[in-house]
Amino acid sequence: MTETTNIPPEKKGGGKLREFGLTTLSIQNKTTVFVLIAIITFSGISSYLTVPKEAFPEIVVPEIFVSTS
Repeated sequence: MTETTNIPPEKKGGGKLREFGLTTLSIQNKTTVFVLIAIITFSGISSYLTVPKEAFPEIVVPEIFVSTS
């Protein structure tokens, strides 16, 4: 039988684990991320509600006529 050793996962591959900096930053600053998401969501809803809308907008349908003689 082989002997089991306690080798950390990052050492098994022979190299250092690489991290994605933005993910690590987001996990460390959860409150900031939640506040930014709330600000973006509320400003988007506000913009959508304040965009002027027409009841019957004029729609121009492009038409092509082909005639042969």
